Amino acid sequence: MHTVALLVNGELHAGFMKGSLVRSMNAPASSFDLEYSATATETGRVWPIEEGDACEVRIDDRTVITGFVDTASTGEEGRMLFYRAAGRSCVGDLVDCACVHTPRTWNDATLARIAQDIVDPFACNVAIFGDSNRTVGRRARARAAVPAGAGQQAQAAQRAMATFRYQVGEGAIEVLRRAAALRGMFLFDSPDGDLVIARVGADDAGVTLGPVGTVLKRERSGDWSRRFSEYRFVGQSHARDDLPGTAGTQLSNVVNDPTLQARGRFRPTVVTKKGGGGREDIGAAAVLARNKAAGQSETVSYAVPGWHDGHGEPWSVGYLVDVDDERLRVRGKMVVVSATFRFGPREPWVTMLELAWPEAFDEVDYPTRGRGAVWS
Repeated sequence: MHTVALLVNGELHAGFMKGSLVRSMNAPASSFDLEYSATATETGRVWPIEEGDACEVRIDDRTVITGFVDTASTGEEGRMLFYRAAGRSCVGDLVDCACVHTPRTWNDATLARIAQDIVDPFACNVAIFGDSNRTVGRRARARAAVPAGAGQQAQAAQRAMATFRYQVGEGAIEVLRRAAALRGMFLFDSPDGDLVIARVGADDAGVTLGPVGTVLKRERSGDWSRRFSEYRFVGQSHARDDLPGTAGTQLSNVVNDPTLQARGRFRPTVVTKKGGGGREDIGAAAVLARNKAAGQSETVSYAVPGWHDGHGEPWSVGYLVDVDDERLRVRGKMVVVSATFRFGPREPWVTMLELAWPEAFDEVDYPTRGRGAVWS
């Protein structure tokens, strides 16, 4: 039996009846939603948890989320009072708030510098995996073994962007997400509330999913409604002496999705990107957008017992999982895109996992699949 507790303003609350915790590559701030009838602190006092409270969510005495309570509510059903507290990690402030860094343009700046400038005013730090100055979570313990992609990631983070800028009113997390995407990296948060920028698949979860008995529920889903045969990208370059032929002009790039083209589908889309530094970055954005759309069209989900992976760590996003599923006809290494922990008074702990292919997050050729092909 696992226990959930909330450290609020220095005092530990226990007695939660049910709840959920969510980590997702699509929402860099981990979130929690907990219900309770009353909570008793270490001092014996009992009172509702209030919105705005600083907090830590702990499972079995291990901190999994550090942040703030966003919403708090009190209600009554029959003769029983009940309370609810929901919130997110410290990265939630980056999600809600606008970027206000001055000036709005960076020249010859690395991703690390841009991220640090944006995050500095907020109540969290930034860590880039591959940066020798900082390590995060299990990736720190795996560093000696040189995780796959760590060298590439360090180079990507250190490669300066000729010019990068943001628009007035643009959200802080969107600016960060855009800068990270230009270097093939994504955003998530650490248990202590830091923003982490990392390359997908730099570590593995130590689990094989698919064989009978390893999962409680399984589903394979395909969706081509947001997938296109052509991605036509246009970006505005700023005047630069070292970008001959591109200064002050429009840059464009086109990438194709061979899987749709093989079916004779003509589905073009045009996307305008602002803030990229040059033709190389526009091209990378085009490939990444195609791969992301293709990856979102081929997903696998599992419900697994418990809340930790094969290494005894809480399930996290961006890690690789081995899939060998004859029933769904899926084989290969997939990436954890989201992990949702759920618990209740008469329900066992379950983690809902959403998986996608690692090519969906990298500047590579996305696999071409024929009709009825095994996903591998």
